[in-house]
Amino acid sequence: MDGAHNCLWSDRFWRVVGILAGVLASMTTVGAIGPPNTASLPNRTVQALVDRLVSHDIDGRSEGWDLGQRIANLGVEAAPALEAALAECQPASRRRVVWTLESIDGYEPGERFDEAVALCVGEAVAELRHDAQRWNAIRAMTFLHRHEELAEPHLEAALRSNDHQQRQLAAHLLRRSSTYVPSPRMLNVTVEGLSDDVFPSGRRDDELRGSCVPVQNAVGAVRWFLRTPVRISEARAPLARALGSADTQQQFLAAYLLGRGGQVEGWQQTAAVLIPHLGDNDIRGDANMAAAALYGLGPRVVPLLRARLDRADWQEEALILLIIHHLRGPTDLDAEVPAYETRRQITGRVRDPIVDHRFVTVPWRTVRRSRGWAGTATRPSE
Repeated sequence: MDGAHNCLWSDRFWRVVGILAGVLASMTTVGAIGPPNTASLPNRTVQALVDRLVSHDIDGRSEGWDLGQRIANLGVEAAPALEAALAECQPASRRRVVWTLESIDGYEPGERFDEAVALCVGEAVAELRHDAQRWNAIRAMTFLHRHEELAEPHLEAALRSNDHQQRQLAAHLLRRSSTYVPSPRMLNVTVEGLSDDVFPSGRRDDELRGSCVPVQNAVGAVRWFLRTPVRISEARAPLARALGSADTQQQFLAAYLLGRGGQVEGWQQTAAVLIPHLGDNDIRGDANMAAAALYGLGPRVVPLLRARLDRADWQEEALILLIIHHLRGPTDLDAEVPAYETRRQITGRVRDPIVDHRFVTVPWRTVRRSRGWAGTATRPSE
């Protein structure tokens, strides 16, 4: 029985080896593994691949990517056919041809290629709009990021679009640029993105149920401001207006940025938004953020914090005492400053949100959620 069993497995093994060898041979033949011998490849074969690349009935993104890879592997010999296709192909195919040419080692772009790239940039910016196509905005963003210098003026113009998604994705791409100098319009659109909108998870009532654009525009906006704090002072006016927003996420994040940026003009309204977030609620991470921002407003907030102590819950009380301790130094309240273990239960990985404000994380959504999701603090045992 053992011998028959081993023989059976041996037979199966060699059959599998034979199948795999055949598959590998066929893949090598069509050029999927390594560049083929282009010297013996007929020109009509190259042209057939290019014709398929620019056809209207191409089977989705994956086939376009595979074809582009196969053609790029042919080397610079395939460039003339691709350049000729640039003059005739439709906008939907042009970007595939440009991407394929960019993927060819040793290819030197000419005037026709540069003109095609300029056309593709304009078309890609238009595809940032909210429409009925899945993933076209993400593909457009990938292309625009590769050509950010050429795309910059087009993206700046898109900041004035009447389409919310297009404005926000244009701002997202501009924030990633290393050379871009933010305009007043850019600051306004970035503050707009602090609101609780369809990014990144979409909405259930979206006409494309289950679709989304995985861009965390609110978190990205906060980090962009904090990386260069002078931007907070430049955006003080739209941030101050956002303090009166009906959107609680936009209101809180605007107050957080004004506090972290030390913007003391109108500080009372900023503090009024931040202080309630010190308490134990169902929003992840907002207490850490509020504490760091209130500290940034300076000693002027101490009277407001002291007045709040009588009606504060245990978490809010602990953080108020901690903020006062840092702002005023040793005080008569020092004996009540919460010990490390108590603070740890409030702040998680951050030992002290005032000292360790650089490690205070911004959640992708700061609105009230279920208690189980928020991971609220647990009151320490007496």
